Amino acid sequence: MNKIRNKHLGLFIRKNVCWSVVFCVLIIGSCFPGKAMAAVPTIGAKAGIVIDIDSGAVLWEKNPDQALCPASTTKILTAILALDMMEPGSVCYVSPEAAAIGESSIYLQPGEQFYLDQLLTGALVKSGNDACFAIAENVAGSEPLFVHWMNWKGELLGATKATLYNTNGLPHENHMMSARDLAMIGRYAMHNQDFAEKVKTKSTVIQDIGGSERYLKNTNKLLWEDEHVIGVKTGTTDAAGPCLVSAMEKDGRRVLAVVLNSPDRFWESHALLNYGIDEFTNISLCEAGDIMTYLPIDPWLVGIAAGDGVFTVPKYKLKTLETEWVFAEPMELPIASGEPVGYLLVKDDKGKVWGRVDILSQDNMNEKIKGIWGFLAKLNIV
Repeated sequence: MNKIRNKHLGLFIRKNVCWSVVFCVLIIGSCFPGKAMAAVPTIGAKAGIVIDIDSGAVLWEKNPDQALCPASTTKILTAILALDMMEPGSVCYVSPEAAAIGESSIYLQPGEQFYLDQLLTGALVKSGNDACFAIAENVAGSEPLFVHWMNWKGELLGATKATLYNTNGLPHENHMMSARDLAMIGRYAMHNQDFAEKVKTKSTVIQDIGGSERYLKNTNKLLWEDEHVIGVKTGTTDAAGPCLVSAMEKDGRRVLAVVLNSPDRFWESHALLNYGIDEFTNISLCEAGDIMTYLPIDPWLVGIAAGDGVFTVPKYKLKTLETEWVFAEPMELPIASGEPVGYLLVKDDKGKVWGRVDILSQDNMNEKIKGIWGFLAKLNIV
């Protein structure tokens, strides 16, 4: 990741004067050549998307908002919702209804007891439909209620096309998600350490509380083909076709790809993951709470970053990037702590915006910097 630290900038703004201040700083990208971007791989999937997991930037897309059958990629949301709502060490009971769920299965038996962690492994590694049903019953009391929570959780994560009717992706005419939905849910899930550890597991053994063992082998073949692949979930039904949500960690970055109804899901996903890694890089401009600027107001106001300034850009664009400051107008006194005072843009030479950091006021600098000498010391001038 390119670590580009913004200098503390003193921007002088007189009281009661409406100013729009713009200040540009060239971002140095000399560590990368300025060659043009490579061609995007030819993808036959009906829909797909590639995103950077850390920044959330979309790096490639094809019909990303088309609602399609997601098959077992549904289980990503099932698992992360369960992890958000119940401790992995919680005891779960297998009902006759859960044990009766067929097709892809880990062959649960009525009356068995598992820790939630083991059922989640069964759902994510082996793609157990029965494990998903058992998880839902133990977390929510019933699968229909858990599915209601899934739809609610998906909406909170920005999955606007998701209409879910079960926990496992078994065929239902109205059970739909888009590639973008799965990317947003997958990105959220990959920030959960328990989830991330499970989806990169090639094979493992789970036990019920009585000690009975089951050997599980991951359905994601990419885990064997490339050591940099770190997940996440396959899916296949007649209606959905071959689907895959996959992720790669390499060169300090993580990218996630989704392909739905793909003629060759593993090859296409691998090509997209490599494209996302090879052709893009991340710029870390700041972290949430970093001091970005000082404004000479009563007598000094601190401008801090509202969030992490991590942006994904094409490598060939690095030498053309600059930051542009824009401060709010009018800037009326008094300015409360936490109030927006402007923003910082990352733009290329064509004017395209690649990132934005909102700037908030912090405390008045009167308590932090005693006079102009303290301020200049912060700038390393004295």
